[in-house]
Amino acid sequence: MSSASGSKESKDKKKKNTVNKNSKMNQVEESSGKKLAGSVEVSKKDETYEKAKVAIKTTIGWMTQVQAKPGGLLGHFKAATFERTPPENPKCYAFQANRPKNRNPDFPLNDHSRVRLKVEDESENNYINATNISCPPCDRKWIVSQHPMEKFYEDFWRMVFYQEIDVIFAIFSTDEQLPTYFPTEQGKFVNHGQFFVHCWKMTPASGKYQATNYTIEVLPNGCSNARYVTILHYPHWPKGYVAPSAKVVLKGIQALDPTEKVTKSKCLVHSAEGINRAMSFVMVDYVVELMFRNNTVDVIELITQLRSQRGGAFQNRMFCVYALYVAIDYVKIRLTKFQNAPEVLTEINSLQKAMKKEFSGIIPKETGGASKKGATIEATVE
Repeated sequence: MSSASGSKESKDKKKKNTVNKNSKMNQVEESSGKKLAGSVEVSKKDETYEKAKVAIKTTIGWMTQVQAKPGGLLGHFKAATFERTPPENPKCYAFQANRPKNRNPDFPLNDHSRVRLKVEDESENNYINATNISCPPCDRKWIVSQHPMEKFYEDFWRMVFYQEIDVIFAIFSTDEQLPTYFPTEQGKFVNHGQFFVHCWKMTPASGKYQATNYTIEVLPNGCSNARYVTILHYPHWPKGYVAPSAKVVLKGIQALDPTEKVTKSKCLVHSAEGINRAMSFVMVDYVVELMFRNNTVDVIELITQLRSQRGGAFQNRMFCVYALYVAIDYVKIRLTKFQNAPEVLTEINSLQKAMKKEFSGIIPKETGGASKKGATIEATVE
């Protein structure tokens, strides 16, 4: 063997040993959940936060100032006026003409923002209780709907197929006695009108606040190209309550991220009426994205914008407070991970402690996977 070849083998072996050594070190760091002293990760900055820190600090500062006033954030939201004349037709003609298709007659659906079903003939009914939601400059577009009604399952799957929905975040607990509108056993299928709905795969929740994950095949009659939709069902967020943990919402948003196997198509979220729980989920997503785009969040304007699209949104103002609580929890997780901006982290901890007092009585407690509930507020509405 030539000296050159021997030298190359020696270098390759040395390089391989170094790689293995570094790999083992990384595994130790990851398994312990702690960064080794002097490692690169400790000194590494969160570049995304650094670029957005002005907007994040300003937004959190506004929350802190309002919370410190009499009545706090909840009192501020209750006193605020969120009504706005929509830019288009502010009427609700379709809603009024289709009252049997609405779970709650008290929350009209605006004509200008409602989802229109694809129909073969203009004379056919294109109504469904679902709203298009957007918030420029945020990329993600949402559809927020009520929980599907049994008589109109075909309409729901028509919307999912033709609106090209990739993922559905389904918020409903067993005690709500709402029908399950999709097959939950792998291999099972049903036909809803012209739509074949098949449970291709079911993955049980892997953790306390994880969703049960269903892959659903949707195929209309006469079509050869099926659509595969992910349904993330969280059964532990009962009506009349905030989520039992901020992780419920944050893990859901992480699952909906385009980098996490989901494209940039529209996402759908629903709760019983699509008023409080579903809208707070959307609000968290937009607050986080706005802040990390270095946009100071005008919270009142954001809520006004969302309510102008989904009539009756945040009927219970407590969910506005909760959405902000979860959004800054996301910031806290990032700051803790990268060990930077300790002064912002201290402010968030203090702010969250004060905010949590507002909704501490409506957090469901779980025992063995089932929700054990105490008193609720405005339980007749989400």
